[in-house]
Amino acid sequence: MLHGPNDARILTLLQSTLPDVSISVDILEPSSDLRGEFKDSSVNIPVSSSLYLFYHICLVELLSNTEHLQKIPFAWHNMIAEDYMKEVNGKEDLKRFDFIHLVQVLYYVDDVTETIKFFHSLLKENGKLLIVLCKADSGWDILWRTYKPELINSIRPNRITSGDVVSHLKSLGLKYEEHPIPKTCDITHCFKEDDEMGEHVLHFITGQERFHKSLTPELRAEILDHLRNKCSIEKDGKIMFNSDGCGIIVHA
Repeated sequence: MLHGPNDARILTLLQSTLPDVSISVDILEPSSDLRGEFKDSSVNIPVSSSLYLFYHICLVELLSNTEHLQKIPFAWHNMIAEDYMKEVNGKEDLKRFDFIHLVQVLYYVDDVTETIKFFHSLLKENGKLLIVLCKADSGWDILWRTYKPELINSIRPNRITSGDVVSHLKSLGLKYEEHPIPKTCDITHCFKEDDEMGEHVLHFITGQERFHKSLTPELRAEILDHLRNKCSIEKDGKIMFNSDGCGIIVHA
């Protein structure tokens, strides 16, 4: 899915950079279907190594085309972040990690501050926590800030951005670095009448399934105008949505 290729690249980079270091990965994935697809393409090897990674993301097809990664042992945790936090808290033999990443995860947790604090506490000395989500003042941010009441839905319960995360990090007194991830998305089809692809894109951006049927004509027109003129630029005849992201590295 969205993050599998990124994980493969990260692990490949680690293998090439640290060829003599043993690597293992812990996966936190609440969906048994996604976990099953991921596991089907891997090799089950007992977890025992000195360098640990922790991932809380939807992972599918990570190993399907990366044969050299199939020797890496994986530990599977079929649960959401809150349940993992309850399970781990209070343990004397707490497992710690050199690298943890939360890619597009903080939209779905109940308490952003406590989640960051918890995963940061699992870092080893000199460990790093990577948080990736949409950038403040991106098209996402502009849309959500303007139409938050109208676009409340369960796809992204927390409409947070890098700016919100930075505020949480400051309140926790944590040292961090921000790295912008410039991205655009072609949303030209959203402005074509009865366009199936456009409807799918609008569902993805707004969270509104059946966008044209679920909103009033007036609200639809407002949001489409906002998407076109406030959240996007026109380039080479295409309407490009500002989908900038941000990678925040938090130091142990």
